[in-house]
Amino acid sequence: MHLKRAGQICIDQQNPGRSIGSIRAALKSLKSGLPLVIFPEGGRTPDGQVKPFLPGAFFLAIKAQADVVPVALVGTYELLPMNTYHIKCRPIEMRIGEPISTARYTLRNMEELSEKVHGAVEGLYLKPMVSDEMSVVS
Repeated sequence: MHLKRAGQICIDQQNPGRSIGSIRAALKSLKSGLPLVIFPEGGRTPDGQVKPFLPGAFFLAIKAQADVVPVALVGTYELLPMNTYHIKCRPIEMRIGEPISTARYTLRNMEELSEKVHGAVEGLYLKPMVSDEMSVVS
């Protein structure tokens, strides 16, 4: 309930049919030019690695003909690993990649778009953290 009040669009991964209204709302938002933040992995990582992407984000992006901007949140796994409630003091970086146009994609090659974005996110994620780079230079 709190997520909906905050404007979040919730998708039931076990029963996507229940989420048709949410999907339509997300599509309407994208088509009107509003940005939409989607975590295409569908959940937190159990091991700190980028998981495979679910298709929903790419379905929406292609249907709305909206660019996809790859983003990697680095340090969140170390900050709060799965199955713990103990938040550790840790730097976090948000790394933003170049927008990827959906203009040449259709639902038939949606997987190709997913792989391209996944590769971009992994590339961002695997770069050394700025604080690591600065300590190497000093």
